[in-house]
Amino acid sequence: MNRVHEKQKSDQQFTTEDGVPFFKTGLPHGQVSFSGGRVAANMAEHGGLTRIIYFGGQHLGAVEFFNVSDVLSGWHKLYRLFIVIDGKMFFPTFSNTLIYPHGYTSESTLDNAKFKHSMTLLNDTIVLSCEVLRNPGNKKIQLKLVNNDGCNQIAKAGREWKERRFDRKLNTLTQKVIDSAPPKNKADDEALAQKAVGCPNETDKAVTTIGVSSVSKLSCYMTPDVFKKTYLETEPFKKNSSFHILFAPESSFNKRLLELKRNLENECRKLESDFQTRLKDQPVTSVGDKIVESLFAICGPVIDSMKVKDLPGGMRAADSGYWIWGWDSMVHSDAIMLWGDHQFVQDMLKFYRDTATPSHGIAHAFTTTCKPFMAMAPAAQTLYCVMLYNHFLYTGDRNILQEYYSFSEKILERALKDAVGDSGLYGGVSLYPDYPEHLEQDGQDISVFNNGILYQALRCMAALSTQLGLKEKAACFEEKATRLKKAFILHFFDKKKGFFVDSLSAKDFSKRYHYPSYAILWLTPFAGELLDGVAKQVARFMRDNFKRSRGFSMLPKWDSRFMWDGNQLGMYMPVVERFYWQAQKQAGVKVNTDWWFSHIAWFWNQLTIPEALCCEAENEGIALDNLGRKQAFCAKAWYSIFIHAMAGIEFQLGSPEITVSPMASREISITNLKFRGKKLNIMIPNGKKSRGRKIILNGKKLSK
Repeated sequence: MNRVHEKQKSDQQFTTEDGVPFFKTGLPHGQVSFSGGRVAANMAEHGGLTRIIYFGGQHLGAVEFFNVSDVLSGWHKLYRLFIVIDGKMFFPTFSNTLIYPHGYTSESTLDNAKFKHSMTLLNDTIVLSCEVLRNPGNKKIQLKLVNNDGCNQIAKAGREWKERRFDRKLNTLTQKVIDSAPPKNKADDEALAQKAVGCPNETDKAVTTIGVSSVSKLSCYMTPDVFKKTYLETEPFKKNSSFHILFAPESSFNKRLLELKRNLENECRKLESDFQTRLKDQPVTSVGDKIVESLFAICGPVIDSMKVKDLPGGMRAADSGYWIWGWDSMVHSDAIMLWGDHQFVQDMLKFYRDTATPSHGIAHAFTTTCKPFMAMAPAAQTLYCVMLYNHFLYTGDRNILQEYYSFSEKILERALKDAVGDSGLYGGVSLYPDYPEHLEQDGQDISVFNNGILYQALRCMAALSTQLGLKEKAACFEEKATRLKKAFILHFFDKKKGFFVDSLSAKDFSKRYHYPSYAILWLTPFAGELLDGVAKQVARFMRDNFKRSRGFSMLPKWDSRFMWDGNQLGMYMPVVERFYWQAQKQAGVKVNTDWWFSHIAWFWNQLTIPEALCCEAENEGIALDNLGRKQAFCAKAWYSIFIHAMAGIEFQLGSPEITVSPMASREISITNLKFRGKKLNIMIPNGKKSRGRKIILNGKKLSK
């Protein structure tokens, strides 16, 4: 790989190498998160691990195994790697460091010897490696791994840590952790949007085995008393050596350990190859800001790092937390198509079809053993229909469309059964926010959020039905969409405020007077049809009431339920942000789009793609709520906003297939964007410097 380190502003932490964050010296401030799939880890700026989570067979409340009490302290030594030179222990230092979603590579010069060291997270294993680059004097080189056992272990109700032991035959330090499920939380049973779907307990009992091994023969020493430490040391090596820390269910641990003994190097090599292939195959963006360009380059690999490799189509919701959630995965599936990962969307189509139940349909959340755990309102499940539409829109693959159309139709028909009389609207508790009862929903609800999703699903399924020659079905879905659109504006729109209310009572259609920034989850251009005749009012309300110094609040500050839950209702949630920008664009309002590029750069400069940010203070932005976390639905939302709103690129099944109407005024270049087997290169000139922006598509001026 050719190293091209662009000069950055003084307040930026890193430069980039082909979009990958690069640190000449040291590490990111605070901490950074990494994910391999089922296993994830945080690392502090001093180079030590601070937290390890693993999703095996245990209940969801028991995924955290290690967490230090002070991320700034170097005392804890959670699986801390040392390089031993002629018997002297050294911390690896960090120079020329590349930070990937799945680990890092770095260089150290210690005692006149030079090393390359790295951490790689596989689906279930953390690999710590070291390669000797220069060793004048042929000094004796070894690796040592130190763990301050008891101080870092997470104790939980129902958890039992067994004694660690070193198995010489396996050349492995092993420790078993037994997790028994606690009693169910009654509050969860009573929550409207978070109800369990028939699992009395997620997993009654699970045994996880943690094993630390190496390609080298190991020696082991354990301190005998008080603060127990374990020291593992390799034999001397000339070229390279490593440790690997495996997390696995007890039943499959020995088999997996043997696989790693045979294939560890190949698995690490394949991970690196897949990463490089993703960078090569995905679009390359130029926006005049290397931090933002790095963010867009890393969005796809971030999603890759959260994929559960043994469950095709399964993806965790964040690198440092959360298991598989239905809407987190399915929402903004267009972004995944845009960066070219068509296979994963296909895998999700299969995953959510195969895990659906006759009684509840597509699950909202899953247990670690992949059983449906929480239900989702039928209207919200039609995110699946939008996902199928996106796959066909971007690929034109009729075989996949035909394979999943019937299931998609069933999901849509399930939602249509919740019609509220002949109103054109559909009932059901809102998918969002987490606790819709905080906005006065009571189980007899008509949700603006759900109906907005369902409208787009109806339009998508009508278009797909037409493609398959199913004219009657297409006409039926179009008719229902037309009625829903009319009722949507009639009932949800508050003329006095100029915006939509969160919900209606299904009993008498009375409005619940709360005004959410997520009223329309903007997934497709069809969402814009719900603003017909009210776009300017909606855009004005959003500018006046949601914009904060750092993002957009869920509710206006004057809303009686702002920060009602002490959390989500007073936060900025990027997953629903696209509505704001598309509404301004549709209303023809010129807003400061440079602010948005600076805004997302502020987060990525701290290697964070946030789930949320508290936005109570007028000068919010002093610190992040969860430093280093990368949230899947935010990565997808920001990518969608960039392509569809800022660059203004839209695709449709009709003619013309591609339209470009940029919202951002800056110069934008996007190359290698794929649509139906075609490679698109789009050049959008700076709108501040030219009156008529001549947009170039594959070397030719694009007709308006």
